[in-house]
Amino acid sequence: MNCDDVQALIDSCAGDELDLPNALEIARHLQACEACSRFQANFETVRSALRQDTFVLRTSPDLRTRVRKALRVADRAEKGHRWFGWRWLPTAAAAALLLITVSLTYWTGARSTEKLLAQEIVSSHVRSLMADHLTDVTSSDRHTVKPWFSGKLDFSPTVVDLAEQGFPLLGGRIDYVNNRAVAVLVYGSQRHFINLLVWPNEPTSSLAGVVREKHLMTDHGYHLAHWTQGGMTYWAVSDLNEIELHRFAGLIQTQTR
Repeated sequence: MNCDDVQALIDSCAGDELDLPNALEIARHLQACEACSRFQANFETVRSALRQDTFVLRTSPDLRTRVRKALRVADRAEKGHRWFGWRWLPTAAAAALLLITVSLTYWTGARSTEKLLAQEIVSSHVRSLMADHLTDVTSSDRHTVKPWFSGKLDFSPTVVDLAEQGFPLLGGRIDYVNNRAVAVLVYGSQRHFINLLVWPNEPTSSLAGVVREKHLMTDHGYHLAHWTQGGMTYWAVSDLNEIELHRFAGLIQTQTR
């Protein structure tokens, strides 16, 4: 089987719908093909997300303000043009409903996208441990790790050593997350490993140069911390307890400011 054949059958393989010879051939292909293995991991991430309650409806103060404004417009139209107000009121109500629907769709999509990205990052962390591929460059010297990324990425990550604070630098590697190549800085904490993924914000992001408060979450037993700073996006993931991961994220945020 080639890559196209395998990727077309990933869904059937996950659902145990294939016969044994085809399933074994796909398994052998996945072991030898990094691209198809990554495709399978992303497929499982999406499949898992769709089975969970990740779609949370959230509204913003701005949305509530716009809905109230639309309703006031409808009320003025009804009072000022009472003899044909019945024509305007349904239109304004429909506009308000459309505004609510579009805004809720936006917030739901943003929330589910962040959840899917968190799951992709957890998958990256787990793969690095299972495949014994934690680092491409192994060093506790930030002056060795930082230059290693030169020419391999379209940006240069800031590398700091936190050995004195209990989080020694172990090295770095390159991974592929969020549809792009990212820098992964690896730190230790006793017997735990922390993967710190770094990549530039989107060019259109309004958060460039602004520090956004750390956002903590948990996924499949792993803790994650997410923030943006200096035009860069940061994700820290580990099985370290939440308090220590929060402390680590705070130290990174301070040292890279």
